Amino acid sequence: DGQWVTGIREGMDVLVARFGNERYRKSFQRRIKPYRQQFDRDALPEEKLIEITVEAMADGILLNWRGDGFVDRSGEAMSYTREAAVTLLNDLPEFRDEVLGISREFETFRKHVDEEAAKN
Repeated sequence: DGQWVTGIREGMDVLVARFGNERYRKSFQRRIKPYRQQFDRDALPEEKLIEITVEAMADGILLNWRGDGFVDRSGEAMSYTREAAVTLLNDLPEFRDEVLGISREFETFRKHVDEEAAKN
């Protein structure tokens, strides 16, 4: 379901799911399949790997956003859609790296894990 992470940048909160979750894995595997041999040999061009990763992130990691920091090139508010997520992740590599990093941090999801453990 993801966790809201507030203030990753001014006016920008994101709903991020854990890296390696099932939606992300399935999307990545489906998209990498035609390039599996190149990927396994570390011969896949970096641009193609980024493209596949961004698509998979939009499917399973960056789930939503809120805040007035999300604007398009004309300065208009940018609502979350999968397509908008792909655009932002492609156009802002630092943002992409930040979201990916957050999705890999255990602390991002610790409260949820602790709550689940308390229920059991």
